[in-house]
Amino acid sequence: MQLLSVSHNKTFDNQDRTSYFALIDLNAGNLLSENTLFSHSTCEDTYVHTFDINGEAKTELCYASTSGYNVYALSENSFTYQYASSSVPRSTFYKKVKFGDLECMDIGKLPV
Repeated sequence: MQLLSVSHNKTFDNQDRTSYFALIDLNAGNLLSENTLFSHSTCEDTYVHTFDINGEAKTELCYASTSGYNVYALSENSFTYQYASSSVPRSTFYKKVKFGDLECMDIGKLPV
């Protein structure tokens, strides 16, 4: 079992800081990955998602940025940027969004 922890880009006293993304193996008690991928503010929680977006049985980290839906995959012990899709704009997440089983065979295009 794994836990993904995402920190915001502000401290409790509103000081700027770097957002960190840490993946922890709860069974072994090990830190698997710690990255600084993008700045994540407290009002952007609705734009960060984790799910298997391409059907390879691995969970990706996804972020709806202003320019597109960015996908990051865990490779070795680090999340790395894979691609962005402009077919899912950030405005999609302004309302309640529910995901089913997303499986994209064409890795550059997400079904909407």
